[in-house]
Amino acid sequence: MTASVSLRDEILEYAFRQYGVKPEYLWRTSPGNAVLRRPDNRKWFAVLLRVPRNRLGLSGEEETDILDVKCDPALAGALCAEGKAGGILPGYHMNKNHWITILLDGTVKKERIFPLLEMSRELAGSGAAALPADAPLLLIHRLYKSTFSKRFAEIRYARGRNAP
Repeated sequence: MTASVSLRDEILEYAFRQYGVKPEYLWRTSPGNAVLRRPDNRKWFAVLLRVPRNRLGLSGEEETDILDVKCDPALAGALCAEGKAGGILPGYHMNKNHWITILLDGTVKKERIFPLLEMSRELAGSGAAALPADAPLLLIHRLYKSTFSKRFAEIRYARGRNAP
């Protein structure tokens, strides 16, 4: 079993375990591509696709699994700034300001993917506008605890919030 297949399966298992969501396979011509929707409003919060690497600007023509998730625009730019080597790209076939693409080839570890999946689910929800102003900072903190902890605390303090 390849890294991308097992990571894809882990994401689907996580979505079912955490949110009770099963994948929907909407495309006859791409039977492996799946959508994860919120059951309350039917909005997509994740899309699992298998696409040729060259369509993502990567070398090679073989197919790779990707996960598209909704993302706060301020955070999307920061995550994509690492470039292709970081495994997070602007959203493939989605609004590039509000979606990101995560490579499921092992470049991005599941410990980084699951908080992004959670944020995407929240952004797709009816309470999306109720996200705290520092929600991107909270996610950055979870993704990069050791690197950003001190700066995160400084920013929260400057905004008048208690540091974690």
